[in-house]
Amino acid sequence: MTESYSSHLLLSDDEIRALGIRECDLEVYRRRRYTSAFAIDTWYNHLKHLSFKTSSLVLSYQQAQDILHFHSLKRLSTSLVATHNYTKDTNICNLVFSDSLLQLERDLDELIKREYSNGCFVKLNTRSPKDVPLYDYGSKVMEKTIIEEISKLKPSERTRNNETIAFIKACSNSLKVENGRRAVELLILSDRVAADLSRDVQFGEKHFDMKLIVREWLNEMYEKPQMEFRCFVHKTKLNAITQYFSVVHFPELVEKKEEILNRMINFFRDEVQPNLTQSSYVVDLFVSTNRIYIIELNPFHNGAGGGLFSWSKNRDLFMNGPLEFRIVNSEKELDEDPWEFITTYWLRLIKSHFHPNEEEGEEEERSLLPSLLIGSILLLSIFSNKFIKN
Repeated sequence: MTESYSSHLLLSDDEIRALGIRECDLEVYRRRRYTSAFAIDTWYNHLKHLSFKTSSLVLSYQQAQDILHFHSLKRLSTSLVATHNYTKDTNICNLVFSDSLLQLERDLDELIKREYSNGCFVKLNTRSPKDVPLYDYGSKVMEKTIIEEISKLKPSERTRNNETIAFIKACSNSLKVENGRRAVELLILSDRVAADLSRDVQFGEKHFDMKLIVREWLNEMYEKPQMEFRCFVHKTKLNAITQYFSVVHFPELVEKKEEILNRMINFFRDEVQPNLTQSSYVVDLFVSTNRIYIIELNPFHNGAGGGLFSWSKNRDLFMNGPLEFRIVNSEKELDEDPWEFITTYWLRLIKSHFHPNEEEGEEEERSLLPSLLIGSILLLSIFSNKFIKN
């Protein structure tokens, strides 16, 4: 029998009712409070020496509502897709922000200029807008970055695996923020941000406590996605580790697997385990050349992706161990074509720029489809008539 999971961070029905939450919203609110118990502001102050420089801004209820409003407009119109260079003096897209979002833009501008002159990463205290690059169709910056990253590869190195790694780097780099305008735009464009804000605003202003998190930009993280790992901890015991980007093969991980594993085990034992008040969680680490960083904490549940593991198949391992470290040892081990990670719009860009012959072949194939379809219908008609007559 699979062991059930419980936590003192999960409020009881009576505790939630006492807060004035409607009966029909008890479970949603319980999950929301459980998730918020792992937000950056719950652990950063006593672990700041193990993480990136971080600041927070209170997000008002009105600002959250306005972000959701503009997000709904974005979903109805492609006119909000960014098509300009993201510089400090350029309006990123043709948006006229509300007064509350203009204030948010000014607050972020002031903070970034004062504390993060080399750029930063902006997110909610729950999740980040990392989905934006995947669907920011028409973004000239994203297009330029993808082409630049893949162009760094020699022609002989341009496998689907390596091009997907280049795409991952391009996505990460496009999230670098240098001004308040870009920060607010990312929040508006993100479905992840909208989902989290929607869950919070439904309980009314009294229970709204969302924050914006501004974090130091580390170029090494963008340059070395292979060094990001997800760790599963239950009752303070480290039970599983997976490479974070599980859709690709990183040869460097194969060469340094034992060294990296030992560094993470020692870091967890000496630094993380003694200092965290949460006992069960999913923690993301970045293994730098000279140190290890805590990126973020996630709740211990299947909302945190399993990477090369699966919550349905490996739940017992997550809860009881023994410790297992999984990486993709070769491209042959990949369950799917790495290109499946790349959205259709950007895949067409990559094909047209780096694989024009392949693209032409697919175009010819597509152009044959109507003829093949008509031919199939005619054949079906002929055979149907024959069988009917017989």
